[in-house]
Amino acid sequence: MERRLVFVSAGDRHRLDPSLVSGNGFDVLIYFYGDDRGVQNDLARRGQLVERKGGKWPNLLAAHRSNVANLGSYDAVLVLDDDLALTNIEVLRLFDVREHYNLCIAQPAFDRRGRVSYAISTPSPWTSLRYVELVEVNAPLFAAEQLITFLDVYDGSLTGWGVDWWYTEVLCSGARMFAVVDEVVCINPLDREGQREIERLQSKAQRIADWERVREQHGLQQLRAPRTVGRVWRRPDRALVAFLVEAGRVVALLRAGGEPRRLQLKRWRMGSKRCIRGVVVRLPVGPN
Repeated sequence: MERRLVFVSAGDRHRLDPSLVSGNGFDVLIYFYGDDRGVQNDLARRGQLVERKGGKWPNLLAAHRSNVANLGSYDAVLVLDDDLALTNIEVLRLFDVREHYNLCIAQPAFDRRGRVSYAISTPSPWTSLRYVELVEVNAPLFAAEQLITFLDVYDGSLTGWGVDWWYTEVLCSGARMFAVVDEVVCINPLDREGQREIERLQSKAQRIADWERVREQHGLQQLRAPRTVGRVWRRPDRALVAFLVEAGRVVALLRAGGEPRRLQLKRWRMGSKRCIRGVVVRLPVGPN
């Protein structure tokens, strides 16, 4: 059975699901950058905890270099933002899918009710997973040896912006190695209540400037609109259930004030019959 690790850099305002704890199919390593001792004590009961200020990726690099994480002893590592409330069951499903399809990197789909950086990250009710050109930086699940390969190149100079394009350049080339898992959908919060934690660490303008410097230094590329390059279709019965769930998400979004760009009725051919597959709501997306 493969060994699995969830790495989180968490602060005082984290939104981690209470069920995310070590011992139920994976280990949890938390780097705590906050100040609230009550929050720290709660997190310490979930898994191994280390106190260290800084962003998720610099903290992961520090854990790797000091061998606190001991990444070489694992088969797969989920590098999770602390505002994504994935449950224990959802995390296990992500690990199972990555292992089954032997993926280099995978990620959950992101519900339209939250922040969506790229259209490919929004869920599809018709597929179990989609092979894509990019896995986002929020919750990438790596084959451990691939993550180690990237961390041996990564120098800690980027806190978030551009890290996903960096590991895309460094790691597995070729089709069907990166995927969005449509069976697991989570909300990437909009943070309407206040400033994002990463903004407290480093401004958006500075993160972009750092990425442009690293991109020029290493000759990295950035696609403005990464594409889907392949699909694994769901069974028809599961696709119907997923469609109804996705329709419920869309209704909730519209009730909350979301504005669709357009409604489009799509069709597909099945045998000799033409079947309506449903209303597709296309929503505006912007940079993370």
